[in-house]
Amino acid sequence: MEVLQALPNLLELFLSNAYGGECFCFTELGFQKLKILLLFNMKGLKTLNIHEGALPVVEHLAIEPSPQMEVPSGIRLLKTLTRIDFFGMPREFACSMRLQDGQNCHIVEHFPNIFFQESHANGQTTLSLR
Repeated sequence: MEVLQALPNLLELFLSNAYGGECFCFTELGFQKLKILLLFNMKGLKTLNIHEGALPVVEHLAIEPSPQMEVPSGIRLLKTLTRIDFFGMPREFACSMRLQDGQNCHIVEHFPNIFFQESHANGQTTLSLR
């Protein structure tokens, strides 16, 4: 991951089944030009650590099934983020970020677009927190 974070002109990154650990870390000064980050099929992921100075221009973050993942508190540091998509996450995860009564609302309250997408027998449902 350190090699990818240091690539000076990387604008978009899509990782699928690319990491099997429990903690994924974005270090300070990592991904300085990255605008889109998509993390898919990281089923064992529990923690997403984002350090101050990492991902300074990211605009879109999408995370697909990481059923054990905690709400990443470091996303509050991403000042340029305009859209977050969570796919197939537990409903409790989504509820914890509701502005009215979510225990983690302070982490995401300044983001304009937060979406949770669930798949079911009749298709897909999208829930917007904004």
